[in-house]
Amino acid sequence: MSGYGYCIVTAPRAFMYEKPDGFAIADEMLAGWAAAVTGETADRLKVLTHYGYEGWIGRETARQATLQEIEERDRQGQLCILTGMFTDLQTAPTVHGEITGTYGRGSLVTRTAERDDGYSEIVAADGSRGYMPSVAMKKRTDSDCYLESGCDSSVFDRIAGQRTDSLGIERLRGLITSAAERYLGTQYRWGGKGADGIDCSGLAFMSYMLSGVLIYRDASIEAGYPVHEIPRDRLEPADLIFFRGHVAVYLGNGRYIHSTGYRESCGCVINSLLSDSPDYRQDLAEGILHTGSIF
Repeated sequence: MSGYGYCIVTAPRAFMYEKPDGFAIADEMLAGWAAAVTGETADRLKVLTHYGYEGWIGRETARQATLQEIEERDRQGQLCILTGMFTDLQTAPTVHGEITGTYGRGSLVTRTAERDDGYSEIVAADGSRGYMPSVAMKKRTDSDCYLESGCDSSVFDRIAGQRTDSLGIERLRGLITSAAERYLGTQYRWGGKGADGIDCSGLAFMSYMLSGVLIYRDASIEAGYPVHEIPRDRLEPADLIFFRGHVAVYLGNGRYIHSTGYRESCGCVINSLLSDSPDYRQDLAEGILHTGSIF
């Protein structure tokens, strides 16, 4: 990819590393996600994601793409995000079709036709063609068409505003909390965003992305992204609770969902802020730094 440009992840996942020659994982990109390429080595590409995160991915996990191709996917309205935990790509529109690939929740595919038999014809990012159940996908509602602008922060606010206006606050809150709860039981994985391993900020990010909103990927409130600080007594479902190096999605009634490396859970679980609850975690309840919301 000499000369840089853009890329699309073709592997089921691409771990993003902090350094070009290290193995400390900073993030995870999923199949079909696009990024701007800002540097390279013989083995890795330095990428800037559509949500403003930068790091190094394996060269073998992505293919070169043009900005025009990336934008065209969105303009055609055929780009879909997979919502099932895992979805097989099959050679025929039947449960008996040969499986040629398996993609996790959050991966992007291009739907070329939606059939009457419950299946959709799709093209994966690596060019593979086949069929997937239509119920396992929905049209993508965030956008990466602004890669060329270097992830201008105004775009994040615009996307959040559009989703709020089109759905209404209560429905959007419900979508976000429902998306988070679909990760219950998933193992904790530092830097992970997948249905087979996810960390705390990955859970928050994916819950919002699956609902059509882009927020910051780390456990902090970052200028230029739509989450802003709110008083703790104004917490409502889908708002975020920030601890030191940790973040959770609030569910209401004192309950919150998070992915934690805590020795007694080490995965995505629900805990409570209420001291009389069996799911109460005193260390977190007493360690809240901030609470935030996009609303």
